[in-house]
Amino acid sequence: MARIALLFHSFQVGGIARSNIRLAREFLRCGHQVDLLVGTRKGELYAEKPGEAREFVLKRGGKWGTALSVAKMSEGSLSGRLRLAHEVAASSGKTRYGASIARYLETCEPDVLFARTAPLIVSALVGRYRADTTTTVIGSEHNRLAVNQDATDRTEWRYGLQPRVLRPFYEKCDTLIAVSEGIRQEILDATGMNGAKVHTVHNPVVDETILEQAAGAVPHPWLSDPAVPVIVTVGKVNPQKDHKTLLRAFGLVLKHRDARLIVVGGTRDNEASITYRKEVEAEARSLGVIDQIHFAGHQNNPFAYLRHASLFVLSSLWEGFGNVLVEALACGCPVVSTDCVSGPREILEGGRYGALVPVGDPTQMAEAILVALEEKRSPQDLMDRANAFSVRGVAERNLALAGL
Repeated sequence: MARIALLFHSFQVGGIARSNIRLAREFLRCGHQVDLLVGTRKGELYAEKPGEAREFVLKRGGKWGTALSVAKMSEGSLSGRLRLAHEVAASSGKTRYGASIARYLETCEPDVLFARTAPLIVSALVGRYRADTTTTVIGSEHNRLAVNQDATDRTEWRYGLQPRVLRPFYEKCDTLIAVSEGIRQEILDATGMNGAKVHTVHNPVVDETILEQAAGAVPHPWLSDPAVPVIVTVGKVNPQKDHKTLLRAFGLVLKHRDARLIVVGGTRDNEASITYRKEVEAEARSLGVIDQIHFAGHQNNPFAYLRHASLFVLSSLWEGFGNVLVEALACGCPVVSTDCVSGPREILEGGRYGALVPVGDPTQMAEAILVALEEKRSPQDLMDRANAFSVRGVAERNLALAGL
């Protein structure tokens, strides 16, 4: 039996929190002890954490204390180490949990610490350095490093951490996981790292919990009406998910047949997210489709929607993996997805298990939706594909990489 620590920031709805909760359950089922290290208890998924897992809320330290540790633990010339320390200090505040993690490592002595996303990888490694322990640290990346690239070919990097800054931290991890082959390749291309250290391990998605929740009551009257197909999308209402393209595609679909759309997903409590949601609702009104759309907000059980939907559509500009695609397949729901970087092409095996359409193209999306609504796909085939991303299988892969 091993003690396993899972480090992630919050319980906000999303792939990272869900993945850690699912892994925690499976590790516990295997007889291991599990500690959840988080920056905050906030988030809709807090109620889903397993009660047997211990919980530690970390305290964020000062940026210059973190910078000093980075300079001391780094290699190379003094000027290079100071420059690295300065760039870490100027980046995300999530890099500053090192002191708190060090206290945890000294007290609890876990066998392995899984750190999710770049800034928490930095915190984990600073914590291990301060505690002077031999705890195995396995980092994992769940999203693209590059946020966007403008017309001048200038790239904005996620968390304000450039690849040349991340490389020494990635290399200090005992193992680095990428949740899709696309993310893995971006890490290798951007950092120039040796590929032998970076492993693709998909997110854990399918377990009995999804199937139990999917069997729940029909959550909306539209889903009980077989005469009119219902399209469902699930995900936070934010620009990444590109709901506007989906609405435009839906408007084109309505020119050919009757249909309804249910948008499941909440909005973060910040001005940018709230503004975007208002823009999406205004787009629906301007297209004249508002009466055929239901904005359901956050739902604790999105799987019942997927189980009863005619079709699931993912319109994202990018994904790290795309858990919700697997969740739809697990519920036997046909899917249409943008062929975005990265994840959907891997999950759908190049279109074998669902149509892939160009990002931001409502015309091709509408055409794919119309075809999918007429097709008779075997729900069992879709469910069998989803089982390739079982929680048990992914947990075994994580444990193997940790030497457990």
